[in-house]
Amino acid sequence: MFYDDSDDVSFFRAFLKAENNEKIFVSIKAKEQSIRDIDFEFIIEILFNLSKYQLRAKEFLFKSCNSSPVGFGFSEIPKSLKIENIVSHPELMFWKKNHWSIIFREGLLPICDPYGILVNFQEDRVLDYENLMDYDEV
Repeated sequence: MFYDDSDDVSFFRAFLKAENNEKIFVSIKAKEQSIRDIDFEFIIEILFNLSKYQLRAKEFLFKSCNSSPVGFGFSEIPKSLKIENIVSHPELMFWKKNHWSIIFREGLLPICDPYGILVNFQEDRVLDYENLMDYDEV
């Protein structure tokens, strides 16, 4: 596990095993005074049910893309785009009590290049997505 405590914010980063023994990169962001308040049970619940949350995120992206293809870099949706192949290579980031994100590092959406796309959750509910195309590397 890697620990970084710059700027009064701590980051814990590690590869952890998810429900199917798949190794997932996990980043936990916490303010210095709240390190002991990290809800590891919540994180473990997400890891052991990761396929459910990935599917929710993919369905959300697919529906959003179909509603506004231009916002995802398409003039029209390709027929080859399916829920199961829309994004891949997930990483997890936990950053507030029950707020967390899946960063899909690769995908068939043009806006996935070069850094991927971020899907934000609060507990088990998808909130929104962020286009990382114009960000510095995350």
